[in-house]
Order: sequence, then structure tokens, then C-alpha cells
Amino acid sequence: MKKKITFALMPIFILIGLSNTMAQKCDPQNWENADEEKCTQALSVFHSDVKQENYKDAYRHWRYYYCHCPKADGAQKWVYIDGAKIMVDQIKSNKSDKPKLEAYYDSLMMVYDNWILSYGEEGKVVGYKGLYTYAYQNYKLERLVDAKNYFEKSIELLDSATTYSTVTYYMSVLQKLAKYKQVDTAYWVDKYFVVSDIIDAGIARNGKYLPKWQKTREDIDNLMSPVLTCQQLLPIYAKKLAGEPSADDLKKMVLFMERKECTDAPEYEKAANKLCDMEPSAVCKIALARLKYKKGMYVEAKSYVLEAIDLEEDGMKKSDYYLFLSDIQDKLGSNSGAMDAANKSLALNPNNGRAYMIKGSLYAEMAKNCKDFDKKAAYWVVVDMYIKAKTLDASLSETCNSRINTYSQYFPTSGEIFFQTDANGQTLKVGDSYTVPCLGASTTIRAKVE
Repeated sequence: MKKKITFALMPIFILIGLSNTMAQKCDPQNWENADEEKCTQALSVFHSDVKQENYKDAYRHWRYYYCHCPKADGAQKWVYIDGAKIMVDQIKSNKSDKPKLEAYYDSLMMVYDNWILSYGEEGKVVGYKGLYTYAYQNYKLERLVDAKNYFEKSIELLDSATTYSTVTYYMSVLQKLAKYKQVDTAYWVDKYFVVSDIIDAGIARNGKYLPKWQKTREDIDNLMSPVLTCQQLLPIYAKKLAGEPSADDLKKMVLFMERKECTDAPEYEKAANKLCDMEPSAVCKIALARLKYKKGMYVEAKSYVLEAIDLEEDGMKKSDYYLFLSDIQDKLGSNSGAMDAANKSLALNPNNGRAYMIKGSLYAEMAKNCKDFDKKAAYWVVVDMYIKAKTLDASLSETCNSRINTYSQYFPTSGEIFFQTDANGQTLKVGDSYTVPCLGASTTIRAKVE
């Protein structure tokens, strides 16, 4: 039974794969006279076969549908989704037969092009085009360039929604093109910064793909490691700094030089100063603070950190800036200022283990000024801080354990505890709570292990 069907007109004269002997083409059709019953049946059969990965049998029914049936209904999108899978299977099956591989690759690209014409989704689909061009046409330089362009279009359209596979293969394509002198190292590094932002966004979403994004970060950084050294980067940055870099360019330079530990280079200071002149931000202020700190200019460093704190909106970053301020205050001899900064850091990020480690060091300094029994009792508080620090941040365990072992030796003995009373005249007991007056901090009574 034939019925009249309303549809969006599609390109109809299309190369569509190979038979055993020759290329086949879809003949021009009068879509309005399409046989709806046969079309529905063909769609059902090929979709079922594809779900079972029976691509060989699916091909014949899929080709009938592709060539003879309109493709406007949303449910009929399977003609492109499944068609792509069928063509990829044909490509994999004919990798050693270059003419067939080329023909099936061309067919796959046309399936994707018509997918875009019918249903849009260009950002996602051109990402697929880049992936399969790179996977099965990488022996042709011009196709590698095509893959690069597909990936760049996908990234342009999807931005932070770009997939981790697109990011990974895009950087691999650029690696090959850099090897063949089709792109220079500076271009490759620039694009690394683009995809690095996408990776950061993927990790920040903390969703089900978090392990994939973390692996992508590791893979990309390993891939780029030969060109992401100070020796390679600094000449590139020097050239950019001699021109007219944008504020965004300068920000990326500063952050990346910090990440690669290139902060002793004059390019780092120049980029930070230029950024602050152009667009004052926490990024450039904290960079200048670090530079002043390295030179022992702690008053100037403190001023820049305070400006960075005022400009920073991210609570986690601001928490880290307060830790830096705490260190500077300590260098300036202000124990109370250092403790206040550490506490402000914890107020923004209660899980900041480094803040507790800093507090442990500050309490250890304060303990020296305590008197009599409290000169030993103060180290209960010191050890508490290090225990809390390593509990929150396992990377601090080695340092914290070493300090815990050291300061535990300063604890009072069981005898000293027994002969000591609290403010109410009650004898102290191991396990009870105790407030150390000289520190203004509460802790638990413990005896030195002898």
C-alpha cells in the first residue's frame, strides 16, 4: 500500500557504499509516492539488526530505506545513527582494500552530512567526522587536515560541551600535523590551552564521566610534555609578548608558566605586569605577590595578596590565597596575623588540609611562650592540627607523620598529668578535655609514650 507522505526534501543522488563489484547509487526517487509500509518494515529490520551488531544483514534494508524513503520524522533519525554504524563496520572489514575503504569512508561522510541537513546537531556530528577521518584516513596528509578542521568546528560549536574523545584525538591530529610541518609548535600549544579549559570544565562537572576526563587530562599532558617545557615555551611567549597579546592570552601565559614552574623567567613577570596593566585580576596580582615573596619583599607581597583576595570570586582559590597570606604574615613576624589568615582560609574551605598543617606550625611557635605544664600541654593542640591535616589531605601524610612523631615527644608524662589540676581544682585524667590557656584552644589529654 502506498500513501502520500509529507517530509523534508533530502539530497537524492548519493553514492552509498559498494557491492562486491561496483559502486551503487541511489536512483532519483519520487519521495511523495514512497511505500510507507515497506519503509516502516525496512526501518524496523535494519534497526533491530544493528542493535544485535548484525551489520551485514542490516545493510540491505538500511540501503533500501536510505534510497527510497523520506527522512523527516524524528524517529527516522536511526537511518543516520545506524547508517553510520553500518558504514564504520564496512570500513573496518575492508581496511586492507583501499578502494573499498575509500568508498565506504566517502559514504560515511555523506551519511553524516545528511544527518546534519536533516536533524542538525552539527557540533556533535562533525566531531564524529573528525574521529573517523583520523582513525581510517590518517595515511593521507590532506585527510589529517580535514580531521583537524572537523574537530575545530566541533569545538567551536560545542565549547565546554565538547566530548573527551574529540579533545584527545584533536590533539593527536595536531601532533601529527606539527611533525609534518603543517602547523607550528606555537599553534599546537595555543590549542592545548583551548582544550585544557574544556578538560577543566569536564572535571569540574564531577559527573559520571569524571574518570574519563581525568584520564584525558593525563593523556593530553603526557602527549604535550615534549613541547610544554620552559625551554620550548619561553621563546613562544617572548614572541607573543613583543606583540599585542590579549588579556586572555596573558592570563593563560601566567597560569601555564606557574604550572610548568617557569616563574623565574622574565617572561613570567612581564606577562603578569602587562595583564595587571590591561585588566587587573587575581591571577596577575597573586603572580606579582609570588615574585615579591621570592625576593624577600614581604610587605609588597602582602599588598598584592590582599588585592588578589579582593578580586577573586572563587572560594577555593581565595582559601589558598589566604594560606599564602598566612605564610607572609609569619615571615613578617605576625603570628596572630598568620593564624587569622589560616582561619579565614578554613572558613572558605573547611577541608583544606594545608591550612591545618600551617596552624600546627603556628601553634608550635606559640607553644614556646607557654609556661609550666602548658608548655608541654600545648603540643597536644599542635599534634591535633597535624592529625586533622593528613586526614583531610593524604598527600600531607608523610610530612604530618614526621611532625607528629617529633612533637609527641614533648607531651607530659603520666606522672606530670596526675599531679596537675584544671582551673576547677580537678585532677587531670588521660582522655579528658583540656583547654590550653596560652593557646586558647581545647584538646584531649594524652601522656607521652615511654
